[in-house]
Amino acid sequence: MISNTNQNAFLLRLNSATGGTPIPCDLNGDGVVNITDVQIAINQALGISLCTTADLLHNRQCSVIDVQRVIAAGLGGICRIGP
Repeated sequence: MISNTNQNAFLLRLNSATGGTPIPCDLNGDGVVNITDVQIAINQALGISLCTTADLLHNRQCSVIDVQRVIAAGLGGICRIGP
């Protein structure tokens, strides 16, 4: 059984592919989640860049968990957001 959180994140990914809701893990807004988004997440987690788009936990900070979520989405998984 898919939890509601995972199901909603999966739906966000599908909607983006058809021009609907953007994928939260697409940190640079180019329509795909790839290594560029992972690098952006790493830079935000390390404090090299301001934590703006990579706060997927919605806790007002960018961390390794946020980076892991972008990596998972980039490898074809869902983009999990929230706690």
